[in-house]
Amino acid sequence: MRTGLFIGRFQPFHLGHLEDVRRILQECDRALIAIGSAQIAGTKENPWSAAQRELLIRAALLESGVIAYDIVLLEDMPDNDTWLSQVQGLDFDSAYTGNDYVAGLLQGAGITVVRLELLPHISGTIIREMRSPDGKWRTLVPSAVASLLATKEFFLRLQHQKA
Repeated sequence: MRTGLFIGRFQPFHLGHLEDVRRILQECDRALIAIGSAQIAGTKENPWSAAQRELLIRAALLESGVIAYDIVLLEDMPDNDTWLSQVQGLDFDSAYTGNDYVAGLLQGAGITVVRLELLPHISGTIIREMRSPDGKWRTLVPSAVASLLATKEFFLRLQHQKA
């Protein structure tokens, strides 16, 4: 059984990520989704906790009928070698990424890397910057993610984490 590793911060999980998971599952039997920067939350670039990001991912994949996946957490490490050791401890056959820096690190460690093409009009940064009451950001995320991000309870948990 072939497993494709997909590393990302998923801040938030968007339609590009969903497309990437679907591609991985065309080429592999399972996707291993690694939530990066797992210990960071409550910042401008990393507003959601690993638990919240996992909830968003699971909701989007359930809504899309994707079942052949596992989720693991990856913490940021003080140096690349320690981070790579963490990644190499996971069970996968190839890694999928659109990040040039990550691809270089993984390839340098002898890991087979499949390059994903990033969509220029969709990214977590764009979505975080677009988040406003007008709701235009909703077209860039799966509907399950949009629904969760719009709920007061989801944000109350985020505010509680910041305190």
